[in-house]
Amino acid sequence: MNVPDQTNFFTFYLGYGAPPQGYGAPPQGYASAPPQQGAYGAPHQGAYGAPQQGAYGAPPQGAAPAGYPGQVPGSKVAGYASAPPGAYGAPTGSPAGYPGAAGATGVVAGAGAVGIAGMSQNSTGAKPPKGKPTVKPVSPFKPDQDAQILRKAMKGLGTDEKSIINVVCNRTLEQRLEIGRRFKAIFGRDLVKDLKSETSGCFKDILNYMHMPAAEYDATTIYKAIDGIGTNEAHIIEILASRTNKEIHAITKEYTRKYGRGMEKDIKGDTSGHFEKLLIALCKGQRDESFNVVKSAVEQDARALYQAGEGRWGTDEHTFNRILISKSIYHLRAVFDEYKKLSKRTISEAIDS
Repeated sequence: MNVPDQTNFFTFYLGYGAPPQGYGAPPQGYASAPPQQGAYGAPHQGAYGAPQQGAYGAPPQGAAPAGYPGQVPGSKVAGYASAPPGAYGAPTGSPAGYPGAAGATGVVAGAGAVGIAGMSQNSTGAKPPKGKPTVKPVSPFKPDQDAQILRKAMKGLGTDEKSIINVVCNRTLEQRLEIGRRFKAIFGRDLVKDLKSETSGCFKDILNYMHMPAAEYDATTIYKAIDGIGTNEAHIIEILASRTNKEIHAITKEYTRKYGRGMEKDIKGDTSGHFEKLLIALCKGQRDESFNVVKSAVEQDARALYQAGEGRWGTDEHTFNRILISKSIYHLRAVFDEYKKLSKRTISEAIDS
């Protein structure tokens, strides 16, 4: 049932892009569904900032991942840094386990000692524990002092790359952007332009990426994945399959602002078939971002996936797209566990076969 154009997407997505905390294996059972709880609800748009469904965590997986701000395509940095107003928030971690897990009644155990109450089927509004970014905010933060250090590192003959690295690589995205604003206010100069003029090669590229707001970074990465001969599907998949609804909306808006045309239209021009439909659906940013896991809906979707793949001659890609694109990450993780009970194989193994 191998689907050539979509295998990379499914392989990436079934692993959730290496979440920073991990979802953990679903327990033997789920919390009992309330009488009024029916089938899975319609997807809704989530809040921006801390992703409501766990945000899939750090996306770098597979070949040539695109990464996050502060990281050129192909390098690996887990998670977004803290974001300034209008940019992405820090991604959250993901609870390990599901409602009904050992030691928790209607509670999902989070990373470490953090727990999330209200994760039974009729719960709403619960928030997952925060993730663990590799670059943390410097405190006390002195942007004027950092601006002075950077100016000194670039003034006169030669460039003090070590001082630039010490500042830039030890500040979050929000702090880097604030340093840029203070640099402009103090010296009347554009920090990014100065960095570009004083550096070259890959060093210049990474400094440029590290000062891009998150939405612009992702929009730029997708544009470069599409532009020119051929298409880098891995970069497109990585971003669209791992960002929250609100992040995706910001990316599409930034793409139009920066390149003067729609991202969906460009993706359509470079892809085709069910893979194209899958990516366009992801561009809508309409995944359910609740934490509800209902056993009956889990079993129904697991059977649907089995019947769309292993249980028939050929593959019903529409069913795979419908479930994988719209359902919440917690629901899907439970579905995949249920699928293994039906098939005796993991869904990833089934898709690759």
